[in-house]
Amino acid sequence: IESLDMLGTYTLIEERVVNEAVENAGIEPGQVIPEAKSLEIARAVGARILARGTLTQNGDQFVAEPVFVEVSSRATQELGSISAGDVDELGPLVVESFNNRNQADKHVIFGRDYARSEAYERALTNFKKALEYDPDLAAAYYFMGDTYLKMDSLNPALAALEKAVEIDPAYINAYQSIGQAYLEKGDTTQAKSFFEQLASQRPDDCDIQVAYGYVMANQLGEVDKGLQAFEKAKARCPDDPQAYQYLAYAL
Repeated sequence: IESLDMLGTYTLIEERVVNEAVENAGIEPGQVIPEAKSLEIARAVGARILARGTLTQNGDQFVAEPVFVEVSSRATQELGSISAGDVDELGPLVVESFNNRNQADKHVIFGRDYARSEAYERALTNFKKALEYDPDLAAAYYFMGDTYLKMDSLNPALAALEKAVEIDPAYINAYQSIGQAYLEKGDTTQAKSFFEQLASQRPDDCDIQVAYGYVMANQLGEVDKGLQAFEKAKARCPDDPQAYQYLAYAL
């Protein structure tokens, strides 16, 4: 309750009310609840935030894979796996994880504001605080690395950015910033090697191909290689607007 108070005004919805709404929606015990139906139930009980996900048993451990959904906007927030030996212990752990992520997000927002104001040390303090709440928050590492770049602290920048893509391999902005960091160090060979190895290891990853194309075309001046990467991304993910956007820019 104390943690929820920090997040602002809230109303707890009783378990009995939720169970009745589930039953009224025609959902039987043990039945998978479709996403659209879960949002319908959430609206029926007046919920602003819905917890979805899966619960499985792995040996003597119960494992939850929770996803929180803002009912009005359908914006989602995925959390990592949460496990416990007793299924009744999972609820409080999921709430704790959700609260920690929101506190971490808050410090990332503060940090970005400080970075925009060029108060870089305060920005770094907030990014580090975010990681105390959620050590696996890729965004905190990314913005920390970006701040170090602005401070011309290239080695800490690379360490933070590489940690961001280790956590979230689809973090395209982090790849671009890694390329920028190598280039600012004057190490074009390392920048090129990093992205060529990455693109060859994951040829079907559209985000990687776009990041590779961006660095080749816009940062290393190898436009032909960049165009080939954008075309490859466009062919594999025809509905992804990033490939078209960067291709147009390169052309």
